[in-house]
Parts: sequence; structure tokens; C-alpha cells
Amino acid sequence: MLSDTKKTFSLFTLIFLLLFSLNASAHWGSKGPYGGSVKCLAVIDTFVYVGTPEGGLYRSTTKNTVSWKALNNVMTTGKINAIAALGTTIVVGSADQGIFISIDNGVTWIQKNSGLTNSNVLSLAVSGTILYAGTNGGGVFKSINSGDSWTAVNTGLSNLTIHTLASASIVLMAGTNGGGVFYSINNGTSWTAANTGLTNLTVTSLATSGSTVLVSTKGGIFSATAPTFNWSAVNTGLTNTNVQQVIISESTAYAATGAGVFTSVTSSISWTAQNTGLVTDTVNALVVFENKLIAGTLKSGLYTSDLNTIIWAEKNTSFNNLKTYALYANGNLIIAATEKGVYVSRNLAGSYTLCNKGLLDSLHVNCLAFAGTTLFAGTKKGLYQSADTGQTWQSTDIAGYVTSLLVNNNKLYLTTNSNTAVYMTPLSTNNWTLLNSGFQSNTTIISLVGHGDDVYAGTDIEGVYVLKSGAPIWSYFNTGMYNQHVSSLVIVGNKIFGATPNNGVFVSDLSAANWILSNSGLPDVHITSMATAGQYVLVGYKGGVYASSDNGTTWQSPNVLLNIPPYTNVTNIAFSNDRIFITTPYNSVYSNAKAELPGWTTTGILEQESSLNNLLQVIPNPNNGTFKLEYSALNLPVSELSIYNYSGQLMDTFIKGEENISVNYPPGIYFIRLKTKTNEVIIQKMIIQ
Repeated sequence: MLSDTKKTFSLFTLIFLLLFSLNASAHWGSKGPYGGSVKCLAVIDTFVYVGTPEGGLYRSTTKNTVSWKALNNVMTTGKINAIAALGTTIVVGSADQGIFISIDNGVTWIQKNSGLTNSNVLSLAVSGTILYAGTNGGGVFKSINSGDSWTAVNTGLSNLTIHTLASASIVLMAGTNGGGVFYSINNGTSWTAANTGLTNLTVTSLATSGSTVLVSTKGGIFSATAPTFNWSAVNTGLTNTNVQQVIISESTAYAATGAGVFTSVTSSISWTAQNTGLVTDTVNALVVFENKLIAGTLKSGLYTSDLNTIIWAEKNTSFNNLKTYALYANGNLIIAATEKGVYVSRNLAGSYTLCNKGLLDSLHVNCLAFAGTTLFAGTKKGLYQSADTGQTWQSTDIAGYVTSLLVNNNKLYLTTNSNTAVYMTPLSTNNWTLLNSGFQSNTTIISLVGHGDDVYAGTDIEGVYVLKSGAPIWSYFNTGMYNQHVSSLVIVGNKIFGATPNNGVFVSDLSAANWILSNSGLPDVHITSMATAGQYVLVGYKGGVYASSDNGTTWQSPNVLLNIPPYTNVTNIAFSNDRIFITTPYNSVYSNAKAELPGWTTTGILEQESSLNNLLQVIPNPNNGTFKLEYSALNLPVSELSIYNYSGQLMDTFIKGEENISVNYPPGIYFIRLKTKTNEVIIQKMIIQ
């Protein structure tokens, strides 16, 4: 008979396995397509940190930098301009909310802006124990207490937009936007211009090696010796002088440009292009880590190469940083319209194919819809269709900016950004009719939903209209709807739901307009998206999703909000098989099981407690974050090792065979999850003291 302790642990393990079974993951996981733009890179301790223009902060999960982990759970901004380290403290500069500090490898963050009068931080530098921040229009700020307080140090600076900061010995340097280079030999107390020979004064980066300084500009690269700073152009071999960054590692200089990556020995600068395997031209950032060169690009994510022979390989696993505009899901088919075009997955987001052939406006797809075997895409320049699920596209008769699509009762409806423009065609004839009679002339239609042969339209200033079957004109459907900006509509049974950006969700019977505000349990009434599945209505807001199964009377968290950035809206929600898919404007697809919805029932989601659990040992346990995993007795090939905290948040994923692990987590209970290639899932509890 089991002891009480063993009973408790057995029950908890069973619950934990429920949360982490393959079909019911307890957190939103990134599901691609991967890629996106990189703003900055930094190596801190044994990790590579990646800052993005709007998609947040990421950290490498392994020394091989084969996958990435978002560090956005408590960040209040995704606009990351600069990353630096002050000892073991990580410092991040953002474009709109100043400075964030982490002392636990990015697990938690504290905003530290006391005295920082400009919150658009463009650059960071560390000199000894002093931290410097360069801002957009506010000059340079200095902190001598790890960011607890900041003081402006701008005496002598004639340009206060500081793109880059660097230190060489006792010299602190600042690169500005049009004012060239300034230097200080008294910790920023005063600055002196250092522009002799510098023919382009828009500085993008500074790199130092001893007293040698390289500066990148919009007009190429210049070299000087500190502190004399007599600059000489060093652009031989550089085919693109729009240089985003230059770095120096040992005796080699690396340049990130609009034509890829260039390298040179520092003793005699002559640049050589190093772009084998690089599929994009624009590289924004470079960093050297573990004998590898890592490149952050525009829209195409991250690439790595060995330093000895530079051959690039894409390394974007879990870097879900693509701007995403539209989403469609059905069965195993997942389609995401992104800033790089339309990606199609036919294996439930397991892998994607870029499908833009014939789609002439592929970078601006606003909406997607399927009718039978035909896929439709609405873009800024018109409507396109594909008969082979995106492999090839053809334009249609509809030009202009298409904003929404609806397939309903064998008809296709669309709206445009022109006021009161709703078009309809029977799917069998491709014969478009303008349906705008009854709308006010200054009304913009935002959303459409159908029920039978009736169509409902949500508008920007006139609430909801309905076009009844056989009726010649649209009519008001607004009784009780006191917020007239209705951004999304869905129908469940005999109820219609309308989402507003300021007042939350309204619900009405379909038989007659009698809208009632239904927000009980919603943490935020700025609703940015809606979708339905079965008896459920899901609403998206900034940082999360809530669900209702009782026609909006009450709303509950699906308890799976982890990993969704809290600073950005959930703008698309879709369902496929037993999974929920969402996107945000600056991140690609996230997914979680429908089984996490309150009361959702399905079969086969509960993995039984494994009899192999005792074959995974954590040594020592408890520990201080440094431990060894022992599973040699398992005699099964391992495909994945992961660590989760008590709340179900994924902390780290480790490569196969990495048994000796050191982490920097707060004290508490954690769980090691080992998955074998035969799909055995083994869980072991670990305590960090």
C-alpha cells in the first residue's frame, strides 16, 4: 500500500503528465513559421541574447544555438534596441520603455528608469562598474548603481541621438546620428568631437581592439587609433557601404551590411564577402560565440557559421518573430500570412512551405478564406485565388485593398478599405455584385459573419448591420449596442457576439437585436479578436485569450497564457483538430490544445504514469541549480530534455546527451521532462534550494 507521500506524488505526477502530454501542452508553444528581423545580438555568460525591433527578446537554449527561447513573459515591450551585461546582470534598452534589468538570465525583469528622461534607448555600454545608455534625442545617461538611478552626461555633445557606445581603455566613445563620433576620458563628464577624416557622420556602430577603433557609418567603415582619432576610410572590397554593424574578434573584423557579411584581418583592412548559404542581403547584427559567427538579419532570422570556413546555416527553431497578418486552420492545414509571404503547413504546423508563386502582393496579405478546394487571399492590391492550396496563385477581377473575406452559403463576400464596400459573388459563377445599399456613406465595414443566408457586418462607427436573405438593403441591428465600433463578429447557435475595442463583448439573440454587455471574468475589455469552436467563444486581448462556454455569461482563462507576449494583442485565433492557434502582429503562430479549455472533453489526452520514471535520476536533488541527469539505465534513444517550473512554464530545452546542467532559477519545485524517440514521456521532480 502506498504511503501518503507517495500517493500525493503519484497523483501530482498524473496531473502533471496530463498537462504535458503531447496533445495537451500546458503552455502556448511557438509553432512557426520561424524567422523575422533581428535588431541586436549579445553574448552574456553561456547564452546568446537576441533583441528584435518589435517581437521581443530571445535567448539561445543550447551552446550550439540551434533553438531559441522567448524571454517576454514579464516584459512590457517587444521593441529591443540594445543588450549589455554588467557582471551577471543583464541590461536591455528598449525603444519605448527605457531600461530593463534581469539578474536571473532573463527569467524575470525589473524596469529601472529613475532619472532616465528619454525612454527610447538606442545603445548601451559598460565600463568597469559604470553603465551607460545612449538615447534617441536625450543624449547619454550614466548609472553608477546598476541602473537604480540615471544621470544625463551630455556636456560637449552637439548631437543627442546616440546610436552606439563603446569603451577602449579609459576612453568612452559615442556614435551619433549626424554628429559623428565623440569621446570622453572622464566617464562622460565632458565630451569632445573626434571627426577628423570622417566623411559620413551618421554612425551605426563602434568596435574596439586595444587602441584600434573601427566605426561603421551609412557611408562605409573608418579606422582610427584612440585617443587621437584621425579617421581613414577602409572600404576596399566592401561592395555595400550601408554598414549596420562592425565588430572585432581577436584579429578579424566582421561587417554586417545591406549586401551580407564581409570579413577582414584587422592589421590590413581589405574586405571579403562571406555569404555562402545566406539567403538574404541585409544583415543587421553580428556576434562571435563558441567559435561560431552568428548573424541577425532583416526578416530572415538568424544564421550561424563556423569561424574558420564561413558557410551559413539557418538557425531559427522557435524564433517565432515574423510579423503575421492572417491565419487559417482546418484539419492538418495551417496557413499563415506573414511579412515574408504566405506559409502553408500540411502537417499541423510541423513544417511550413513558403507559397508565393503568382501572388504578386505576397507581403501584404490581410485575410485568408477557403471555399471548397479554392484558397482566397485578400491583399492591399486585390484578391488572389489558389486551386492547389497556395502552390500557385492567380489574380481575380477584384482590385484594391481587401480587408476581410467571408465564405457563407456558397457565396464569397469581401470588404475593402473603401467606405461601405461589400462585394459578393456566387462561388459557381465569379460574378461580383456591390452590396452597399443601406449603409451610411462614411461607414467602413470591418468584419463579416454569416448565418444561413443572412450576413452581419461590424462597422467602425455604425455598429452592426444585417443583410437578411432576399432583402434588398442592409438594416441596423444595434439595439443595446452602445459602442458602435464593432471589430469582430461570431455566431454560436442562436447567439451573435460582437467585440469592441473599449467596452468588451456584446451578445444578442439572432432573432432580434437586443445586445447585452457580457464581460464577467474578462481581465481586459479591449478585445482584438474572436473565434468559435463547438460551444466555445474565444476572445483575444493584449497578452492573452479568454473563453466562454455559456454564451458569454462568464469568461474563464484557459490557464495556458504562458509564452504569449504580454505587450502585444492577440489578433488571430483559429482552430484545427484538437488545437487552438493564435498569432500576434509581431509574432508568428502559437498553439495549445483545446483540452486546456475549461470543461472541454476529448479522448486520449491523458498519458498514464510511466513505469520508467525511476530510470531518470536528478543528482543531487535538492540542488542549487547545478545537477546531473542520469538515465543510462533507460536504454532508449532520447529525443528531448526539458525543464518546467511548478506553474507549467517551459524554462529550458536541452540537447540530447547534455546530462551535466547548470541553471540560474529561483528556488522552488521544477520538473524534468524526458521524451524518447519511441514517445515514452518520463517526468522527475527537482527541488532547487
